[in-house]
Amino acid sequence: MSGQFPMAEDYNALWNNLSQGLDAVGELRGDYFDPRHLAAVGESGAGVSHWGGVLRHRDFFDPLFFNLSPADAEGMSPHQRLVLQEGWRAFEDAGCVPKELEGRRVGVFVGAEPTGYSSRSFAGSSEAIVGARISYFLNLRGPAMVVNTGCSSSAMAIHLACESIRSGESEICLAGGVSAALRTSVLFELSRLGILSRTG
Repeated sequence: MSGQFPMAEDYNALWNNLSQGLDAVGELRGDYFDPRHLAAVGESGAGVSHWGGVLRHRDFFDPLFFNLSPADAEGMSPHQRLVLQEGWRAFEDAGCVPKELEGRRVGVFVGAEPTGYSSRSFAGSSEAIVGARISYFLNLRGPAMVVNTGCSSSAMAIHLACESIRSGESEICLAGGVSAALRTSVLFELSRLGILSRTG
């Protein structure tokens, strides 16, 4: 397993936070919000949820490790970066040497919600490529797909990975999910619909 979470750099820290009842949701800093959006909803942004969980190491991506130029990495969706990093770590945590998986029937199934991320790079913006980045980097021969079934996306990705192994399509699979809210406009829209807490 591997993962990054608010106030937890890995799953051991997440478990520790959960066991201690630590709430990793906090009030977002003012610079997270686009002043134009706040102006559209009133001077103070009343009615807009100002709460969220922030990844502490969200900017700690090493493009050269993944044979990417810094310019290419800058145009990549954070979802793609997170899946590359944590996918590599998950393989290591499972006792696999990632580079030794080359050419094998290894499936990659990732639950993800579109973020609205856009850049000048089609490949960097495409949600369809979130699962394919690590598959391409390691030259894996199993299926690589992104699953979006709403709140059940990660569970569905794990289900599809299990089915891929059962059917013999894949020898092993990397399965999980990624969710990074990248645009404050999404907070405004979800707040307007009344589905986010105003108190955290």
